[in-house]
Amino acid sequence: MPIRTLDLEKLGEKKGNKYEKIVVMSKRARQVAAQEKLELDEKLKYFEGFEDEDEFTFNEEQERIS
Repeated sequence: MPIRTLDLEKLGEKKGNKYEKIVVMSKRARQVAAQEKLELDEKLKYFEGFEDEDEFTFNEEQERIS
């Protein structure tokens, strides 16, 4: 998921208060973090339930994904 940047000047037109801008940016940051966590969890679900003999190979792949 590509991250869309916010134009702070346009954001400033809508929100005059700097603290309101910070709240908006922090909410967006939480949304992005939650989305990235969901995507990572989906990728890591693939590795659940494999045998121990394959564990070393899958650990390397899990580290690469993370």
